[in-house]
Amino acid sequence: MGCTFQNKKTTLRSVLIAQDFLPEHWNWANTDLATLGDIEKMGNVIKTRLENGGCKISEMYAVKHDKDESKLWNEYTMTYDVKFTTNHAYFLIKFSEGKTLEEIAHLVGKKYIEYYRERYEAWTRGRAERKMNDTKNTLNFLKVGIAKGEINLEDIILT
Repeated sequence: MGCTFQNKKTTLRSVLIAQDFLPEHWNWANTDLATLGDIEKMGNVIKTRLENGGCKISEMYAVKHDKDESKLWNEYTMTYDVKFTTNHAYFLIKFSEGKTLEEIAHLVGKKYIEYYRERYEAWTRGRAERKMNDTKNTLNFLKVGIAKGEINLEDIILT
């Protein structure tokens, strides 16, 4: 489940849930697990669980992704191998009265907080690495511009 990342103790106004249809990834009863793959029925289960937990939903949208693929370069064949991702759905839910990230994750029936805690360090490290790469690219751009005489100190200070 992905969220508009704020403090996980903040009451959320919207949430984006992205999840596959594998039963082991949902903490639902068997009757609810039978809805996996049918996004309308899944949406009804999620809506009911959230409303029973005190959330007031103003809008809810869902889309099923069953044809996503990624291309991976194969050094041996010198071609791209196509890898299909598991079927999954996105549920965008907007609240007039929401809950915290932990409460929403618990109500929806997924182990998101456990996953969040496991992945938090990697996510933080990834953001830091992206910022470092952006900074390096900016510095390289400035160095080249200065060397070519296209950028001067005044340009740098003004921007």
